[in-house]
Amino acid sequence: LPKVTLTPGKTELCVGQSTGISASSTNTGTTYAWSPNTGLSATTGSSVTVTPPDTTTYQAIGTDFKGCKDTTTVKINVRAVFAISAATSDSLKYCQANSINSFIKATITPDRASTITWFNGTTLIPTATTKDFTATTVGQYKVVVSDGVCDATSNIIDISLFPRPAITFDKPNPSAIC
Repeated sequence: LPKVTLTPGKTELCVGQSTGISASSTNTGTTYAWSPNTGLSATTGSSVTVTPPDTTTYQAIGTDFKGCKDTTTVKINVRAVFAISAATSDSLKYCQANSINSFIKATITPDRASTITWFNGTTLIPTATTKDFTATTVGQYKVVVSDGVCDATSNIIDISLFPRPAITFDKPNPSAIC
């Protein structure tokens, strides 16, 4: 009897991600049939790529040269993609002479992020690791979240300065003064 073993590349995926699964057996010459065919790259062969739409248990039936069979399964868990947005009710434009103080809040669904990281442009803000952040300088702020499997990046909050108004004084015409 062939003893079939399945080795998945990953057992946790985010929706839309793929992983490979390899089948092996104690008996040489074993052939493999896979099911269900949902998200499978092929239904036969020792290696397949799976892109399951949701959590799926894949089964491989190994048949050796004598017709003896062994069946085993592997479960591939699929997590929902994050929906993430960043918002502020504070000002996005500041006068150059004023200090900047914009409170930005991230909304994350589902709320399972294990890491929350804020960036100003491409620069990591190492102390900003919660859903709430207060920007004190101009920049383009975004938040990146991850649960170790799925990652997502928010929209950009652009905090900028109004240019200083140019004030000019015209020199009065001395002949116009009485």
